[in-house]
Amino acid sequence: MDVPWYYFIIYVAVGSLLLWIFDKREIIKPKSLRYFIVIIVYTLICWGIYDLFLCPE
Repeated sequence: MDVPWYYFIIYVAVGSLLLWIFDKREIIKPKSLRYFIVIIVYTLICWGIYDLFLCPE
């Protein structure tokens, strides 16, 4: 996968912010389940966005 380095920085920064928001609001009570769901869903969303809009053809 030939991804520019700054995509990883953006991915980690936005993911950390999203986890912080979910921790602050305690939307899902069990912390381990909350982390698992946020990481899986966020990864799938970012993968879809990269595949549909950003990847070279």
